[in-house]
Amino acid sequence: MLPSYLIALLATAGLAGQSSGIDFQSGPVRAVQDMTASATADDVEFIHFDFQRLGLYELTVHYGPIDGEPSIGVQYGVETSIEGEAALKDVGFDAIDPAGVTIQRLVVARQATGSPGPSEFLGLMTVPDRPFRIRLSGETIDGRRVRRIFQRRFDPTTPPPDDRPYLGLPPETAAALQRMFDAQAPGIVAERQALIAGHGSERIVLPRTIVSNVLYAPLLSKGGRPIGIRVTYEVTFSQSGQYTPALSIHAMRNAGTRANGMYILKSTIDPRPHAVQAPNHEAENVVGQLLQPATADFLYVGDKMYRFAVDLVPDSVRVDKRGTNLCSQPRALDRDAAATLAEPSTPDTQSSYRLSIDDQTYEGAIADFDDPATLYRNLMAEGLQSCQ
Repeated sequence: MLPSYLIALLATAGLAGQSSGIDFQSGPVRAVQDMTASATADDVEFIHFDFQRLGLYELTVHYGPIDGEPSIGVQYGVETSIEGEAALKDVGFDAIDPAGVTIQRLVVARQATGSPGPSEFLGLMTVPDRPFRIRLSGETIDGRRVRRIFQRRFDPTTPPPDDRPYLGLPPETAAALQRMFDAQAPGIVAERQALIAGHGSERIVLPRTIVSNVLYAPLLSKGGRPIGIRVTYEVTFSQSGQYTPALSIHAMRNAGTRANGMYILKSTIDPRPHAVQAPNHEAENVVGQLLQPATADFLYVGDKMYRFAVDLVPDSVRVDKRGTNLCSQPRALDRDAAATLAEPSTPDTQSSYRLSIDDQTYEGAIADFDDPATLYRNLMAEGLQSCQ
């Protein structure tokens, strides 16, 4: 019997076992080879810093970047981003004068988008009366101090530029737009203030995603043929928040380049996270690749173990319109992948796979597993029909 966390926790249309139209079961479980590179201070980069002002963009008020230099004594929104945060335990930002003396600590908070990529920090800053640069400082997870200075020097101006946004428009139109701006702007400022509330001069402790126990197993047909692969992994987050611990996996060519991809047939999470738009409710049932839970943003509880299971089949396989059977759709492949499927091969052709979880938080390898073309031919031998 399968472990409870591999049961189709989120599958309502039923894509596991007999309901797929082709019976399959999990084969022997093996460990994925861990190839994750250790994050170091050298990975930390200060890549972006912008001053922002409120504006009416397509009838919605939000912060956008300013043109030119900021003005002395004006409070702006600020947005900054860094790379290599996996190496950092905490981080802070300061405005410093040309001699490197601290003028003020920036009050910012990490924006938890859940999306892979550089971390973004949002805040508010009142511009000082002298030239300055922005300095990042922090401590790595192994106790080393890190400092990075953003390359641009800011030279504040005075007086502030004319910030009336509707010059040149008919008076009635300008007045209507101004009323719209005045109605929305206080709420946007309050959101930014709420985001940074309580941060003060404290450093921001960065969240960590810990991936462990990454395993794989073949998905076997009733006749014992490998037709896909199941990857399971466990994830713990150091802080509660919004995350996307997605799995990406590709078969590799001999030259080390990516070959055929794999189609995510189903994924499950145990226990269920909560929906971003409805924090008090568990995530709704979802099936299929486009909305499968391993690639969706959800809210997770800190220091709690989540178990993920992802079933994958060759990229030329889809689920039929009824949502009950697997079917063949070679036109889903790119030209190179389609050509690979057309090549003759022995039933035992092996390939290596490379996988990553949470945007390279974890990187691993699977060696000597049946390549996607072999898996596809096995499915055809089991009676896979065309999606047409």
